[in-house]
Amino acid sequence: MRYGWLMVLGLAGCVSVQTQLLIPANRLAPVPEDSVRVFLSVQELRDRGYEWESVALLFGSGSSMYTTDRGMVQTIRREAGKLGANGIILADAREPSSAERWLMGAGAQRKSTMTAIRWRARATAADTARTARP
Repeated sequence: MRYGWLMVLGLAGCVSVQTQLLIPANRLAPVPEDSVRVFLSVQELRDRGYEWESVALLFGSGSSMYTTDRGMVQTIRREAGKLGANGIILADAREPSSAERWLMGAGAQRKSTMTAIRWRARATAADTARTARP
């Protein structure tokens, strides 16, 4: 598997994203960041009747003093879109404890793990019948 590092400077601070691809590189066309949808769980995809394929694991981290949750998600959405993913599933998010912040200051890290996915609505029987007609 291929690993890559990306350092992004944004208005919310500095977020680094490590990418572990789960499919061959460059297989999917890039997707605009604002088209990458955020899902809170796999169950949300199931409840909506979506099918999906995992594209990559994305590991984000940034200083808890200079980054925000919103900035981290935005950066991860951007990276997922570059890989051709049109969605991300939040797997884990970790905020440093108040003790860590007090002891480490700007060195305390906010971390997040997400799965970049390519999702679509599940085909219905009516859809299948329409495409099967001669």
